[in-house]
Amino acid sequence: MGSMTDTQTTEVETALETLRERWRRLQESPETPRSTMDVIEYGLGKQQRAEVYVNRLLCYLLDPEASHGMDAAFLAAFLDGLPSDTGFDEDTYDLSDVRVNEQVTVESSDLPDDSHGYADLVIDVPNEWVLLVELKFSAAETGTEFYSDASHIGGNRVSEYESGRYYVYLHQRDEPEASSDSFVNWTWQSFVADVLDPILAEFTLRYPQRTATQLHDLKTDIRSITNMDEQHAIDQQKVALY
Repeated sequence: MGSMTDTQTTEVETALETLRERWRRLQESPETPRSTMDVIEYGLGKQQRAEVYVNRLLCYLLDPEASHGMDAAFLAAFLDGLPSDTGFDEDTYDLSDVRVNEQVTVESSDLPDDSHGYADLVIDVPNEWVLLVELKFSAAETGTEFYSDASHIGGNRVSEYESGRYYVYLHQRDEPEASSDSFVNWTWQSFVADVLDPILAEFTLRYPQRTATQLHDLKTDIRSITNMDEQHAIDQQKVALY
């Protein structure tokens, strides 16, 4: 068999280079736009910052009085999407009296004066009902026993909420659940599926562009923090294939 000519050698080298380039592109993951949390340097590995970011954005979007342009639509979706075990049976048709606050002081008259904590989210109607929500992203569960036994939430006596008192622990599916039996467990995965996805699918065209972007960013960041994002799934598949 005769040796290859220079022309044939060049053709083979070109074909090999083409194959190498195609293989390189197959191995590369396409770059995606950075999320809001990533842009402002709330690193996904920094637990406290991630919680603060999501906590503040959720509080803003849930507040009917805020300037997001949704009025009480997102709040109603949030309350309607609560797990059935919560037993939440309050009127969500008129939410004009509802208050939404973050990092609310929680105290107990049965403990020393310096015994207090800060609830991540508190949604309430004075003298009627209160919903206390704790948000967690892989950090150890702390405080739920204290919160469920507390005598005051935001300066208001818990006993004054005559209609209902509700406690929700929002956490990752694979992380420990709340230690207090008063808290109902709700996963971020379920929150995205039952609240965020329907809102994004049905109502975002009605909202200001900035608000729609914030809702999309909230979903993207929650999926990233909780390892629900597509890139994580792709990386896991690559590891399995390797």
